[in-house]
Amino acid sequence: MGRVIRNQRKGRGSIFTANTRLNKAPAKFRNLDYAERHGYLRGVVREIVHDAGKFPER
Repeated sequence: MGRVIRNQRKGRGSIFTANTRLNKAPAKFRNLDYAERHGYLRGVVREIVHDAGKFPER
């Protein structure tokens, strides 16, 4: 009998699950009004928030 392959262990979950408790907000697009759907958006980026549960930080 050989060893269990790493990906086979990851499929079981346990320590390999995502840290969903660190999520800032659910991943979704906000509702756009008519002008935003048929034109373009203009604004200022005030803050960039790192969401630990979505993607790795580089």
